[in-house]
Parts: sequence; structure tokens; C-alpha cells
Amino acid sequence: MGNQIDIVESMGIPSGGNFRGDCPFCFHKNSFSVSRQDGRLMWYCFFADCSAKGNTIYEPSAQEIFTQARSGYRHASGQDYRHHVSGRVSGYKVPSSFINVRQSDKCVKYLYDNNSYEAYKLDLCDIVYDKSLDRCVFLVKNGSYIEGAVGRALGNFKPKWYMYDSSAYPFICGKGKEGILVEDCPSACVIGAAGLSGVALLGTSIKPSYMDILLGLYESLVVALDRDATNKALDMARELSYYIPTTVRILERDLKHYTVSEAKEILE
Repeated sequence: MGNQIDIVESMGIPSGGNFRGDCPFCFHKNSFSVSRQDGRLMWYCFFADCSAKGNTIYEPSAQEIFTQARSGYRHASGQDYRHHVSGRVSGYKVPSSFINVRQSDKCVKYLYDNNSYEAYKLDLCDIVYDKSLDRCVFLVKNGSYIEGAVGRALGNFKPKWYMYDSSAYPFICGKGKEGILVEDCPSACVIGAAGLSGVALLGTSIKPSYMDILLGLYESLVVALDRDATNKALDMARELSYYIPTTVRILERDLKHYTVSEAKEILE
């Protein structure tokens, strides 16, 4: 529990204060509660699969008081989460600059503009805002484990997409026996919100490390890329068909530019 204390203390909850919001350990939305009353700091995550909870007597130093007044709540510590909550993160160091999506109007607007906010609202995926790099960040997860992150630039700068690590896992949104392969995370979010399972390739090719994951999760696959990538879609489907039943769906535009209802109609 000692290392959990470090993270909770870094949030800067003032004496007599309470906090309810996203959990800095499992990133579950609005499930984490912190209270500092009568010299005692108490915290608890209401998400069933998260082990974050505890309490301690708390006497802030002068520096901590200064930090609280200057910066307020910080979402994450930036330290390796394997040392804080066993099994939550598999070798990925979560940056301290990751904060709640709702703290950035630009990030929320990006999600709405790309038809992704519904998947976030339905708790089908974990999305945060990187306040240092000004990016909308999609967390790459393997079940409850955070394996990495992919960030989309929210300004006119490059690279447009930034990989925070070299995760061997794809970004997946939604569940189902059929995986629908798309180019980017917002497109996967549209599919997830439509009640299907979207897999973001983060490009127009499949990483070798994705193969075992896809074969373990799905009974069949659909390659759903826009018309400009028709040849790559056909080549990809041909290769995948050796291992798993695979079909191709050529789209007029990226799935992130379809509403959830439109995507559901096209894909079902």
C-alpha cells in the first residue's frame, strides 16, 4: 500500500477536501474517491477489478502545501505502475501529463468530431488527454492491463499520430466474435459503440505481434479500409485468410467519419 500513498498524496487534496473522479491506477471513469479529514487521508476505487484502497495519517510538508496550492490535482504520478498496483500495467510507464479528457475542450471536441465520444461515454475504451504534448490519447489495453498508448495531435503539428511505446498489442474497442480491422483508434471506437469489436491497426499493415492476439480473440475478421487503401486491404485479407476466415469491406471514407448508426448499418 505504501506506493499507493505516494500517488494519492501527489493529487494534492487539501485538508477537509474530497475528490471523486477517474482512478489513477486503473483509469476507470468516475470510480475513485479520496477524502482528507481530521488528519487522515482515505482513498478507494469502486471498480470491482481494481485493488486501490487504503488510508493513512497525513502531515503535509511545507513543499507539499506549496505544490497543492500551485498545481492542485494531478492525475498520475508518472512512475512505473507495476510498483504501485500489481498487474495493472505490463511494462508501461504512464506519463504524469495524462489527465481526464474532460479537462480539455479540444480533446472532447476531437472525440465528438470523430464520432468517438459515445464509446468513451459507454466505458468501452479508456481515453485521456496529454497536457504536455497536446494529444488525445487512446490507452492500449489487454483486458485490465495497460500495455501502451497512442496519441492524436490536437494542433497543426507532426507526427499526427504518436506511439508512446512499441506495444505488441493493438487498440481494441468493443467485444464480439468477429474483429473488424480499421486504420485508426477513432474508427475502432465507432465500431465498438455500434456493438461490434473494432481493432485499430495504427496504419495499413498488421504487426506480426498482432496475429496471435487476433487468432485468440476472434472467429473471423473483416478488413474495413477506405477506397484509397483497396489494394492493401485485399492483400491483407489474402494473407489473413490462411489463418482465419477473412472478408473485405471497402468504404467510401474512414469509419470515424460515419455516425455510430451508419457504421452499424454498413457493417452488419
